[in-house]
Amino acid sequence: ALQNLLEAARMMEHFSEAGLPLTNLAIARIQINRGDWQAAQASIEKARGQAQASRTILMDDRLVDVMQARFWIARGELEPAIQWARQRGFLDRTPAEIFGEAGRNAAINELLYAEYLAVIRLTLAQHQPELALECITFLQNLVEQRKHQRRVIELLALKALAQHQMGATEPALRTLEKAFSLAEPEGYQRTFVDEGEPMARLLYQAVAQKISPAYAGRLLAVIVQEGQRDQPLEKPAPEGMIEPLSDRELEILGLIAEGLSNGEIAERLYISLSTVKGHISNIIGKLAVKNRTQAVTRARGLGVI
Repeated sequence: ALQNLLEAARMMEHFSEAGLPLTNLAIARIQINRGDWQAAQASIEKARGQAQASRTILMDDRLVDVMQARFWIARGELEPAIQWARQRGFLDRTPAEIFGEAGRNAAINELLYAEYLAVIRLTLAQHQPELALECITFLQNLVEQRKHQRRVIELLALKALAQHQMGATEPALRTLEKAFSLAEPEGYQRTFVDEGEPMARLLYQAVAQKISPAYAGRLLAVIVQEGQRDQPLEKPAPEGMIEPLSDRELEILGLIAEGLSNGEIAERLYISLSTVKGHISNIIGKLAVKNRTQAVTRARGLGVI
């Protein structure tokens, strides 16, 4: 995707200003998801300059601001993102009021939708899931009426994260299951994968409860493979491991990386569930991490799997 977008940007520079800022914002989004912060900021600034130079689409400036806010949120730099949201009036007014003013202006509605996705991610980063759910519920009703399935899937994924953050695990899994029913036939990945560690925790539980386990496992494997770049762990030196992993622990760690639940690992290896849990506890301790996902990431960094 990145190669195609870079080539598109190079070609568009020769014949068309329209759409060029959006192309560079798409490039920035990929770079943000990869944790390539310097390149992402450079792409955002390039898009900003192009938007200011070309007045063909006046909304480009605000879309640049949305991607900048997304950059800040992904980096954990919440204060400038909060200032952006406050300046746009999103913190003092309801979505119904703001969308109501836009009326049936399709272009403004598209822009507001993009802005509110950033607001939702900001409230989740602030651990304010109730506020996130208020925005999600309003937008979900809007996109369901208009039969925008891609956006329904995206909002369901965010809704599941908000519910999970509230401690409502079962409703979160049911919401995720609904998202999967729409997303799996179409092969969606980035909608879930780009949410990083919070989504990984939910996917682990989905696999454990056999909610589309093959699909959830594939998504989880991608998050692990990409090293949780939304919340990167510092890559440790090989000597950073407290104690070498045994052959059995390496085997179990590999199955975790495939997205298998504890129960599925027990069935695969013909051992008891308590034995699996004991091995995982040892793995987490030896790698000096807090959970299974971090264990896989740390092990990949050490080169042991």
